[in-house]
Amino acid sequence: MNGSCTLNEAHAATEAIEKAIRVILPKADVTIHVEPAEAAVVKPRSLQNRGT
Repeated sequence: MNGSCTLNEAHAATEAIEKAIRVILPKADVTIHVEPAEAAVVKPRSLQNRGT
């Protein structure tokens, strides 16, 4: 994650990721751990237009 994003932004991003995984794997027990990015990373296309 961008190290300057807010906690609310990081939380929203992890919720979106968990939801996307559960669409594919409904019974999955999903935990996302957020780390600040050390360098710029391109977002996956599936997240680029979600405001995350």
